[in-house]
Amino acid sequence: MEENLLYFNNLNVTDKNDYSYCVDMLRLKCNITSSDFDNKVVKFLPVFAKHIEKWDSTRICDFYHNYNYINEDCSFWFGFISNKEISVSSGSLSNENRTFNLTVEFNPNKVKDNKLLLHILKCSTNWYIKSVDFAVDIKTNILNIIGFDKSQKNCLMTYDCGGDDKTFY
Repeated sequence: MEENLLYFNNLNVTDKNDYSYCVDMLRLKCNITSSDFDNKVVKFLPVFAKHIEKWDSTRICDFYHNYNYINEDCSFWFGFISNKEISVSSGSLSNENRTFNLTVEFNPNKVKDNKLLLHILKCSTNWYIKSVDFAVDIKTNILNIIGFDKSQKNCLMTYDCGGDDKTFY
């Protein structure tokens, strides 16, 4: 039986004051060649075709190849070749030795043992954290909390879904 190389341990922690801390989003990056991406990832995608939405983008701040994996249990995004990496010199994409950015973004609490995600993460041993979001849950009504930016004394971003269903950033 194959052992998972990915294990997230204690991403949800409750301290003595009953604050719950968790990693809410993890964005990992590695660099691989186009042929490795084709051979290690694209070849594997037909198995999950009904759960994958693919699109290409030429916007400079996006990835050229974008994929959303969505099913009833989990969802995550991955992208290959940041458009910032694409050189204006001809033939740069066809250079088989050139590596490009492969990035995957997911909530580690909601993708437990997803075979596609584990497969993608096994494509490289040189992943590093590009960004991470932490969440803190406290035992009080969110309407009793106001966030302020110390320098501007303004309320931070608020997402209101009605009633006490709010998120403060």
